[in-house]
Amino acid sequence: MTDLAAAPAQDAPRGPLAVLGALNVRVIVPAWILAGATVKMLEAAPSFLPMHSILRPARALDLDLQWLLWALVSIEIVAAFAMTLIPRPPRPLAIMILSVFCGVLVYEMTRGAGSCGCFGSKSPPPATMLAVDAVMLLGAILLRPARERLLPESVRWAAAAVLGVAGAGVAWSYVDPGGEVRRADEILTADADDPDDADETTAAEDAEDADDATAADDADDADDDAGAADEAPAEPTVDLDGLRARIVAMPVPQLGFRRVIAGPEGVVFLAEDSYAVDATGLRLHRFSTEDLEAAPFLDGITSASVSHDGTRLLYAAPGGTWGVVWTSGSPSVGEGRIDVGSLRARIDPAAEWGQIFEEAWRLHRDYFYVENLHGADWDAVRERYAPLVGHVAHRSDLTHLIDKVGGAIAVALGHPLVGF
Repeated sequence: MTDLAAAPAQDAPRGPLAVLGALNVRVIVPAWILAGATVKMLEAAPSFLPMHSILRPARALDLDLQWLLWALVSIEIVAAFAMTLIPRPPRPLAIMILSVFCGVLVYEMTRGAGSCGCFGSKSPPPATMLAVDAVMLLGAILLRPARERLLPESVRWAAAAVLGVAGAGVAWSYVDPGGEVRRADEILTADADDPDDADETTAAEDAEDADDATAADDADDADDDAGAADEAPAEPTVDLDGLRARIVAMPVPQLGFRRVIAGPEGVVFLAEDSYAVDATGLRLHRFSTEDLEAAPFLDGITSASVSHDGTRLLYAAPGGTWGVVWTSGSPSVGEGRIDVGSLRARIDPAAEWGQIFEEAWRLHRDYFYVENLHGADWDAVRERYAPLVGHVAHRSDLTHLIDKVGGAIAVALGHPLVGF
């Protein structure tokens, strides 16, 4: 009698395609899922989750986003280890998860989302993610993986369980769902992600703006009345005679300084362009009128701004790093780091374009080097081109329109650079 238990399965897939199928569902797909889960876990920022497919339902259900993020990351970690270690479910599990990923990506793309949040703030565009997920999904569907028996089945189940629980525990320590409660309302607003809601809130916003404008006008009138009672401040005078002889050079090294930033009293910060030296960005020097010396202050930043009282400095550094440090001492990049991962800005491009057009027209009017603007009737220029702002559909359209406005002066410097 034939020993059926010992006979090899007739339909067991073999050959290079079977090996490729096993590599896809055992290694590539799990590694892809685990990489996304790791990035989301380390950033611990639920604001990067898919807006329309996760954040909006979470708002409707009043879910805690930290718990939701931990649950999603834990599911991905457990699924990745299950596909790698457990004998039977890797292929159907890969097909199921990748199908969900593709569905979420398609839905986000149809709603105009610029990021899917699959890799947190590092997420590629949704179209790129969809292409990668679709290729892996087709591979899982078309290529039957070869069966391998590297370890006993009980050992593989145990290893998957231990690694899955450990991964969920690590995710708990990073995401901290037991800490501060975060709701989707902190990230979303009804009129930011739902076009239908935007119309409903327009009237209320207009009413609030009108009230604010009225209050501001009243405050301005009160300030004007109070100011009229006070004496006008004395106008500063500059004695131009012999001015050149009274100029004192600052004892600073001869470096490629590109910006001067006012600091606290008696202190200025000099921004040296160090890209040509070591490609680290800007290097700030702190110059004090007390000791007349420019000392290195902060290295490797891209921009900086000092607070109104001069006590603190906001800096930006490569890699999306932002921080606030004191304007004294010797800080370094990374100190005073602030989390900007959850910041969102609500913009109205059409309103911005109208303001940009008005400011461009006004700046020419107020600051052109001759008052007659080379003979151009500037009010007529505005009346001619302002109605076209309502037809602008892209920022480049606005740049082209402002270029036409500047052309009315017939001067090369009247044309704009590329705008964003």
